[in-house]
Amino acid sequence: MSAKEYCIFCQYYRYSLNAKLNRSGVENPWFFFSGSYSGALSAWFRLKFPHLTCECLASSAVVLAVQDFGEFDQQIDKLCKPLVDAKNAGEDLMDAYARYVKEYYIGTFGIAAKIYDQEYLKKTAIIEDTLLMGADYYETDADRGFLAAKGSVPIGIGKNSHIKRAIIDTNARINFLLIQSPPPLPKKPPDRHVSTVINSSSSMMQTGYEQKLKDLTTELADYKFKMEMLMDEHEKLSELVEDYKSRELKFKSTINSLESKLTDNEYERQQYMDESRNLNVQLQHACEFENEIMALKSELNTANTKKERLKASLCLKSDLNYVMIRRPKKQFILLKSLFVSKW
Repeated sequence: MSAKEYCIFCQYYRYSLNAKLNRSGVENPWFFFSGSYSGALSAWFRLKFPHLTCECLASSAVVLAVQDFGEFDQQIDKLCKPLVDAKNAGEDLMDAYARYVKEYYIGTFGIAAKIYDQEYLKKTAIIEDTLLMGADYYETDADRGFLAAKGSVPIGIGKNSHIKRAIIDTNARINFLLIQSPPPLPKKPPDRHVSTVINSSSSMMQTGYEQKLKDLTTELADYKFKMEMLMDEHEKLSELVEDYKSRELKFKSTINSLESKLTDNEYERQQYMDESRNLNVQLQHACEFENEIMALKSELNTANTKKERLKASLCLKSDLNYVMIRRPKKQFILLKSLFVSKW
């Protein structure tokens, strides 16, 4: 079972069980367990499918603390302290770890490589100044050929590999080319059982490749369809952008026209303000002229009154002169007394 098929099975099992127990609203209770080599797979599974599991755990990890396990604490202290110091100093952790391995491990144990099951390595493989960790086996040529024919991935170090100044886990897939072109089988004719297994494996691989090709073709068609939809949406958005730009230009033109009209109106308002001030000044002058006219009218009335009095006085004087000429002296005295009494 491949990792993808395993994940699909886990997802189907989880959904079916949650539906059966009506636990759709409950927090995910599933764990993912993995073996020694697949410890990295458990981390990948947790990262790739976070909705399927709440935690992942490698079966060879330390899951139960042992009291007074001083040796383990000493190892952790030696390993973690340089990394903690590098983290606090803001240094690159990969560089700090490489420097620590170079100065401590190689400096302590020397540069001679310690190799397990060395007879399983290809004779043309070169390993220098390298520390190999772990005690897992390397596959032989026959093992790698059988696994490659079956569709599995060999983990041995391939032919003509040259490894120098490296720290290698013996579980690592060193030669990726083994997946594409596995080593040739031995020249002696294989037995019927092996031949049958290889043919069956080849048929299964061909079927798998054809299915993958169909899946990729379907994905490509979906991708093209999505691209066409995106292109249509892009064209619509481009039209909207062009329409928005034209409206923006019209809006700016309208704003410029309104600003010009506002400037003209401001100029006219200033002229009206000047004319209004001039009219106020003229109105003040008119009030002053009105007061002067009233004063002149008053003086004119006074002059007319004096004129009437003078006319009356002139008439009396004329009458008096006439009496003096025509009548005797007594009457003149009488008229004089009357005149004096009037004034």
